[in-house]
Amino acid sequence: MLIFSLCWRTLTVRGAQVIGGHGPSPSSWRDRAPQIPFMRYAMVIENAGDNFSAYVPDLPGCIAAGETLAATEQAIREAIEFHLEGLREDGTPIPPPSSRVDYVEIAAA
Repeated sequence: MLIFSLCWRTLTVRGAQVIGGHGPSPSSWRDRAPQIPFMRYAMVIENAGDNFSAYVPDLPGCIAAGETLAATEQAIREAIEFHLEGLREDGTPIPPPSSRVDYVEIAAA
């Protein structure tokens, strides 16, 4: 099982496009577009045999699948955005991130 997360930070947008972790540094974006807050949600990606599946513990029903890890990570990011958009349209409060991700080591033998 692989675990990824989205970031809780302020990023800049141009229109509807989010400019994130690649490209110019955040300080160079600051004056070009409004800033919006981002939340850090844990997402779990599991090997499902022939593909991978993902879910977000803090957003029940938010799931995705893909043929590769990269495709699955991209799909769950899009699913989270779509899920949150639907909550906003319905007037439902967006749940704050509350899941904690960690590993435990045990003897396998």
